[in-house]
Amino acid sequence: MTVRQSAQQVYRISKSTIAERTGSILGENSIYKSVYMRSDGSLFTTNVRPDFPLVLGTEMNIMLEEANEGTIVTVSTKSQALIMGDAFGMYDRYIRSFFTELQKSLGANPISVVRPHAAESRAPDINWFAVVVMILIVLYLLIFLPIHVASGLGDITLTQWSLILLFTILLAGNILRLIKSIRK
Repeated sequence: MTVRQSAQQVYRISKSTIAERTGSILGENSIYKSVYMRSDGSLFTTNVRPDFPLVLGTEMNIMLEEANEGTIVTVSTKSQALIMGDAFGMYDRYIRSFFTELQKSLGANPISVVRPHAAESRAPDINWFAVVVMILIVLYLLIFLPIHVASGLGDITLTQWSLILLFTILLAGNILRLIKSIRK
């Protein structure tokens, strides 16, 4: 499952000026890795990776289109393949952060802002198979592993404790998404 977010803003500024400023924003900020720009300046592709460890990168595309009223800037993010949801709002934050930097660089506010519709930005459906598998793994790690240790067959290693923590966090994220979807 993949998480996708997108937003658009329209500026009364030429496409070439926005392309130049977009290139400088992506080049100067350390969270943007592997920046690619199409030769006509209409598409920028980058990998957003925060500076703290163990966080996967997120694909971000910035598309510039000329329109009657100015230039349409569309920013979209796409998570890694196995990410089940955006529990912390990171993908939307990447988009907002880019638009904030662009507005500062241009010294202008957009003339219109288009956010995704509620149906597009709703939490993805729960993958029940994944939830059941995670529950079984957490139960194994929390119940059967200590029994294994108590019976004198060995100690719980750091790797096993890491797995307990990882699957507990993943399970908690799925439960939070389930609660959010029930409230809607």
